[in-house]
Amino acid sequence: MAAYEAKQLYYVIDDYENENVYDKDGVIIGEFTGYKLRPTYKNNGRIEVRKVTGEYMWIEALSVRIAGMGVKCVEDYAMY
Repeated sequence: MAAYEAKQLYYVIDDYENENVYDKDGVIIGEFTGYKLRPTYKNNGRIEVRKVTGEYMWIEALSVRIAGMGVKCVEDYAMY
């Protein structure tokens, strides 16, 4: 099995795709909306996710891309 290097969601998520985002346990958080907040010296950058309930939230976390699945967090995500 290939080892994946975890990076912040901002860098892992594809700008032009509506990808599913999963938590560290493999449970779907929601779908990436296409909106990102750039990283600064105070934060790691965030992405906007539309939850399955229709609500929107901004999250950040270390994550990896898994082919055929989407993007999976490797730690607890922070919600804003």
